Amino acid sequence: DPIQYQINRTDRSWVIELVHNGGVSKKPDRPAIIDSQQIARVTLTPRFVLRAATEWRSGKIFPSDLPLTIEIPPGRTVFVELVPQSAKESLP
Repeated sequence: DPIQYQINRTDRSWVIELVHNGGVSKKPDRPAIIDSQQIARVTLTPRFVLRAATEWRSGKIFPSDLPLTIEIPPGRTVFVELVPQSAKESLP
């Protein structure tokens, strides 16, 4: 599903920020209206062998077999940390 994303590198991992703005209607004179049925389904397929994959806010640990499927509610942001098996893929 179409979402916004950003990928950042740390000294030991890659962190992917997934932003789902779909399902949110905003008008200047009213509170935002959220359509809870508009869930984005995203599949992440890293190009390296994973040692660990964790969603930061919930602490959910994903299985290390690929691909990773993530559901993002409307108006939410999810941060997924991908830790590679090899140190070579994590160091800048």
